[in-house]
Amino acid sequence: MSTLSSWRNEESARIPVIVTYRVKAGNEAAFEALLKEHWPALKDHGLVTDRPAALMRNQTDRQLYVEVFEWNDKDSVAGAPQLPPVQELWEKMRALCESGGIQPVHYDAV
Repeated sequence: MSTLSSWRNEESARIPVIVTYRVKAGNEAAFEALLKEHWPALKDHGLVTDRPAALMRNQTDRQLYVEVFEWNDKDSVAGAPQLPPVQELWEKMRALCESGGIQPVHYDAV
């Protein structure tokens, strides 16, 4: 049974992240397919919370995407790049984005 204290600890350990992606022109459909696989892949490896990612596409700049999700904790952030399946997915996503086009910003939960 979860106590209020353990709930607070779980909530404070999570790390919200907002990632912006600038996709190369003509690669939007392929990128969207990979983006829809991203959170489930992270979830399969126990890296993110149960709250599904929010995926968005800018209404006026159709090459700009945003993904919002929560890492479980700092270990998840550090461990994700070490997992070959995650690395492979990230490489595929990077290849469809402009150089420097992936910008993650991590936040503290409040």
